[in-house]
Amino acid sequence: FVGHMFSKGFSVIDVRELKVLREVELGGQPLSVAYSALGRVAYVSDGKGGVVSVLGLNDAKPIKRIALKPGLGPLRFTPDGRQLIIGETVGTRLTAFDIAADGTLSNRRIWAAERKLFPDGICLDAEGAIWVTGVRPRGKGFDLNVDARVDTSQWLTVSGVLRRDRGLVVLEARSV
Repeated sequence: FVGHMFSKGFSVIDVRELKVLREVELGGQPLSVAYSALGRVAYVSDGKGGVVSVLGLNDAKPIKRIALKPGLGPLRFTPDGRQLIIGETVGTRLTAFDIAADGTLSNRRIWAAERKLFPDGICLDAEGAIWVTGVRPRGKGFDLNVDARVDTSQWLTVSGVLRRDRGLVVLEARSV
């Protein structure tokens, strides 16, 4: 699945054959796609409409739509695959859901909320810590040396070359 932010849909792609299998109209502004650990469903955030669609992977048809607020961003799973974290850029918060074995979402709650939090980009590390673009790290564990585990009070600066490789955009870091 590849979302098309301005075409209101996404493509289902065969990565082995590198060809588009079908185009699916979803509506809104699909920004982020995440797949369940069991491979049964995909979750698509609609940045403009504020909806997360749960889609069956076999037929790419919506199973359920969950209304949040406009301005949704990235979708990420916790390392154990049991929770889905949604970045709400306009809502200045991270919202979490529990994921059932069949892929349905429940127990909606605020994971983090802060007036200056604009989660356009988020990722989770192996320990479940959430890294948010534009937010200066606080607390312990932000040094890249896993043995150090001290707050460096430094931003991570990466410089390098962007290139395309088999349809992916790759940053080849020359310095960190």
